[in-house]
Amino acid sequence: MKESRRNWTLIVIGCLFIFSGLALFLFPLTFFYSFVGLVAFIIKASAGSRIFKAITSQDDFRTTRDKTLMIMVGLLQVIFAAWMFIYRDTTIDWLLTLVGYYQVIMGLISLISYALLVRDQAKRRFHRLIYGLAHLIFAMFSFTADENGRNITIILGVYSIFIGLTYLNDGRGVFLPAETENRLKRKIRFPLPIIFNALLPTQVLNRINHFIEGELDMDVELEQHAQIKLDHLHEPYTLMQILIHTGSNAFDVIGHMNIVYQDKVYSYGNHDIDSRFLFDAIGDGVLVTVDKEAYIDFSIKNGDNLVIEYDVLLNQDQAEALEEKLAEMTSVLEPWEPTTKEQLASYGGKLMRAIPEAQFYKFTEGKFKTYFVFGTNCVMLSDEIIGTSGLDLFLLVGILTPGTYYDYIEKEINKANSIIISRKVHHSRLQSYLEEHLN
Repeated sequence: MKESRRNWTLIVIGCLFIFSGLALFLFPLTFFYSFVGLVAFIIKASAGSRIFKAITSQDDFRTTRDKTLMIMVGLLQVIFAAWMFIYRDTTIDWLLTLVGYYQVIMGLISLISYALLVRDQAKRRFHRLIYGLAHLIFAMFSFTADENGRNITIILGVYSIFIGLTYLNDGRGVFLPAETENRLKRKIRFPLPIIFNALLPTQVLNRINHFIEGELDMDVELEQHAQIKLDHLHEPYTLMQILIHTGSNAFDVIGHMNIVYQDKVYSYGNHDIDSRFLFDAIGDGVLVTVDKEAYIDFSIKNGDNLVIEYDVLLNQDQAEALEEKLAEMTSVLEPWEPTTKEQLASYGGKLMRAIPEAQFYKFTEGKFKTYFVFGTNCVMLSDEIIGTSGLDLFLLVGILTPGTYYDYIEKEINKANSIIISRKVHHSRLQSYLEEHLN
């Protein structure tokens, strides 16, 4: 029942995206007016609920100041919604301009990534150039759109339809038996823009913190096991883990991702602080290999951090393919370790002191020689390894973030007979809280 409900939800969302895309083709101005009106209504409804709760509730607010702040936020929401509705023409112009700036940023990021790949003589880089130029062309359409926004509505319509098709593919279990569904692996995904999924793992951390503070009942499943009986498998199997991190400080909010195989973590990042430039977004790519349990313990104690661990089931062929990928990746590594004062004070130095057995390496060639936070990042390296497991592969359409993968994995783990068979949450404050209250 839960699986069917999940699939039907994805089908409905996919259809809504497709219908929105078609409406952008056929009735662009009407669609924008309706969209702005709908958003204004949702904001007003949220504001009304907020104000009503603040006025009628006696127990949900610790101080009168908290209640007054809630009412003020609600009133500001009402004013903003009214402005959106009254000045819809201005709002539409503002939305088109915002889309244009977003596309400029995405285009420049792709061109920077392409330039770095050229410098490192990496293979399979041409799609980055095409993607960057396409975004800049779309941005030009956004800034030069006529009063009906016709240029940009065509582009947004196509994008909405592709997102809708991705959701329909995610919910394909409605129409296909589980065995057939698992054989049909997509080669391309069109995720939502980065602003919608980058912070998804942080929502789990926020719910845990509210739960510990007594402000929320725990509705996140701390451990989940997919519907699969390991004892009934007819072939040898092994496990790979995917770790997704998030935290409450600076870049920890966006998160980190790495792979574990045979209890060894493969963690890629911008760990050489002396090589960083462009606001620390670019630097030498560093791969760290370290014991899984020691690494998780270090990660959750290094600030208010959360680690979500997923077990991925591999058959013998998939395990061999993964080992070949790791051998290929490690063949172009050279040993490195933090030595300067700045390096020792950074994350890499802290990790080395906390876990002396950790091994640090730099890439001598290839696309991971240079780390770029919006391109060759921890998610891309993890994705190359994951691709050997039989999970659906990602063709890079947009920027991959830990939130992108979190959204995808959370859909996969709920599928019947998914190869993602379990999930576990690691968080130091939560563990202490549960130990205190359960013993």
